[in-house]
Amino acid sequence: MKKFITVLAGFIIGFYIFMPKTEIFYFIQNILSKNGIYLTANTKSDIYKLNLSNGKIYYKSIKTAEFKKALIYPYIFYNKLYITDITLPIDNIKINEVSLTQNIIHPFIIQIKAESNIAKNIYGNINLSNKEIRIYFIKIYNNAIKQFLKKDKKGYYYYEKF
Repeated sequence: MKKFITVLAGFIIGFYIFMPKTEIFYFIQNILSKNGIYLTANTKSDIYKLNLSNGKIYYKSIKTAEFKKALIYPYIFYNKLYITDITLPIDNIKINEVSLTQNIIHPFIIQIKAESNIAKNIYGNINLSNKEIRIYFIKIYNNAIKQFLKKDKKGYYYYEKF
């Protein structure tokens, strides 16, 4: 039994260390390009994560966002994407940091946490099985955005089905 556990642990650790992290990025680029979304960035892979730097996101040849740094952590039991210094050209929106997390307990739900110049605290989730997104904005700095949001007991939120 000890040998089995040792071999299994060695396999999991080896799989994680030698996982083709850069190819995961290329796979994501391929999926996004089918929907007219193009992602360019400098990539650097190490044992634990994939580093993306100086990235640009285009939608149908229109630059929609830039980011300075993104880290992709493809763990076995959960995955995390951490992006810093995102700039959107629309109304000079800056997102200081955003974190997207997905785990194997809820594989079709992606948790979102962010901080920006629009609101101090942004959180929510993307439900892939129901094809809906709900994002809450706490302590909104820009009141002009409130007209695009709905309100409930938790505060202002954005809701969309896709």
